[in-house]
Amino acid sequence: MKSLRYRYTVLKHQWGVLVDLHASVCSSVCGEWRKVQEVVYLSDSLSWMDENYIHYIVKGLSIVDGDIKKFLGKDAFIYIEEIDFNECDFQPEGLSCAMAGWIREYLGLPLKEVNVDFDKQSRRYRFSINGVDL
Repeated sequence: MKSLRYRYTVLKHQWGVLVDLHASVCSSVCGEWRKVQEVVYLSDSLSWMDENYIHYIVKGLSIVDGDIKKFLGKDAFIYIEEIDFNECDFQPEGLSCAMAGWIREYLGLPLKEVNVDFDKQSRRYRFSINGVDL
């Protein structure tokens, strides 16, 4: 099992988004983990994550889905062991960026283009990866 920690950060205005993600890739399902997608499992310590957060994690993986199947093979499982972020300075889209960045770094592939703009009117960041809006 190979483990990797990844940090996604963006700071373009008075506040930013930071997500720390720690995950591993295994060749078999092990232990009591929560299945959130065909090849993605969450640690029991992440049982607090609601469906909205999980949606953004899966969305980050779906952006690089072809890469996952091509490089990891059909028998690989991603175990998300830990996710950490500051709830005060957070948007769930950051989870997509962190997951997409983690898998690309794990595979040794160049990161796809992540565009982040701050919308002053809504006071939120707008994220897109390779032209796909999050």
